[in-house]
Formats: sequence, C-alpha cells, structure tokens
Amino acid sequence: MNPTNLILLPYLQKGEVWSVSAKGGSGVYSWSIENPSIASVEGSAIVKSLKVGKTKLLVKDHRNKQNFAYIDVEVATVNQLKWLEEHLELRSENATTSGEVTTISLIAVDRAGRKFTNCTSLETSFSVKGEGNLVDLGNQSSYSSISRYVNDEDLSSLLSLR
Repeated sequence: MNPTNLILLPYLQKGEVWSVSAKGGSGVYSWSIENPSIASVEGSAIVKSLKVGKTKLLVKDHRNKQNFAYIDVEVATVNQLKWLEEHLELRSENATTSGEVTTISLIAVDRAGRKFTNCTSLETSFSVKGEGNLVDLGNQSSYSSISRYVNDEDLSSLLSLR
C-alpha cells in the first residue's frame, strides 16, 4: 500500500483528502476505516479527514481475504506554517505598482513538527506591508511579534489555525 506507514491529514472543517493505492494480489481491493468518525474512505481509496484522532485504514484483496494490510491514519490540527525557501526575491522596477505576483511555498506541520501527507485544502493568503519584504517569522507566533509583518485580516486567519 502506498504510502506505507502513516497518512497524516490536517483537521479542516471541510476535510482534507488523500488518494491511497495498493499493489499485488488480484488487483481488486476493498477499503474500510476502523473508526469512521475520525476519517472516511470513499470510492477507490480516497481518505478524508473528519475530526482529530487516530484510526487505521484496511485494504483487503477482494478475491483473497488472507491478503490484507493496515496503514495508520491520523488527523491532527495545523500548528504552524513553514517557509520552504530560505530566501525569496522578486525583482522588478515597478513591483509595487505592477501587481506582480510570485509563488511562495509553505508546508503545514502539526504540534510534533510532522509534515502533513496532504494539506492542499488549507486556505492561506498573504499581503505584504511596507517595502515588500517577506520575513521568515520562525517560531514567533504572538500577535506582537508578527503584527508588523501582516495585515490584521491575514493575522486573524493565521491565528485561528491554532
């Protein structure tokens, strides 16, 4: 089964999904989840987070019930967003007036610092204040330490992740 050890999904009100696959056996599988209040499994192995907790996903070969595997599924809260780039620059003579956009990459981690298997449904938006410098805030998460870097609307949505 792929992944092989853990599916770690964030707890989001609308849920997060992850597609799982299996190899071997007859190629015809049935999927079930041990605790359907934590996560669900739909159709051809689409796992969806429902609430914070731990459960297991079971895959069975439809034609040989002795051929099966479990994988741990955990749903956890998003604790922090981390920048993937150490340094990011957008150079343009008219960057402040041209509306130029650049892509930045973030990862979401849980309280233990583990990266989520999938976190693409987490909605984020950022706007730049002042001269347009983006600053890595590291572990700073208090209002006073980050308020000078983001506007009030962005700040309230970031703090609501906690």
